[in-house]
Amino acid sequence: MASGATESFKYFRQEIEHQETQTWEALKSSGTALIPFLSQDCVMIFPGSTIFSAHSKPSLNEILYTPMKPWIKYDMKDVHVVQLGQDAAQISYSVEAHRKDSAYTAMISSVWRREAGVWKMVLHQQTLPTLESDTG
Repeated sequence: MASGATESFKYFRQEIEHQETQTWEALKSSGTALIPFLSQDCVMIFPGSTIFSAHSKPSLNEILYTPMKPWIKYDMKDVHVVQLGQDAAQISYSVEAHRKDSAYTAMISSVWRREAGVWKMVLHQQTLPTLESDTG
């Protein structure tokens, strides 16, 4: 990869990591604070839940308007960004996040699309890690 291409990807990666970080920051206040980061056709998949979208029952917006305990802190590790084109990217990482009375560990994958110059999340999936003894 040429030096210019390397620098270009470095900037692209930073943009996507920044967007993902901003979603966690938004969730330190409320679910509704996440809405400006989401595309109209966003889909979210959570462990033990259904698939939430604009067309699910309840809808993704209804879920985000439900009162939630805000996250207090989070730590994203082992971050990987894949550029899917000029205006699309996938990010995956593990996270340890904390609420006032609980901790949460998951593997995360999100897909971002640039819409009219603004990055919007189009897919977000959380997977609970498997215990090492479960893998065989």
